[in-house]
Amino acid sequence: MSVWSAGGASYPGRVLGRVGLLDLVTSCHAKDRGPDGRWRLPELTGPRDLVCVDDQAEGVPSGVAVIPVFPYLSGHPHDRAFAPILDLLTPTEAP
Repeated sequence: MSVWSAGGASYPGRVLGRVGLLDLVTSCHAKDRGPDGRWRLPELTGPRDLVCVDDQAEGVPSGVAVIPVFPYLSGHPHDRAFAPILDLLTPTEAP
């Protein structure tokens, strides 16, 4: 998984490290906008499905699948914003 942040390339690594998820990440990138006002995606290599999970979904490049989330403000035990995303990423067994 690659992550990106308007806080710079080092920010997501610090946050994910604090919550114990950094081992799931292969790369961290800074967010910046292109001339069209949308986020420029980092150059990623290899075959992969691209889905952006973003709290500024209107900035995701056209044609890219996006799952909008609310901005993260602080830890909250009842925050379930990423639960539907986990459901999408978790394979289910065929009947």
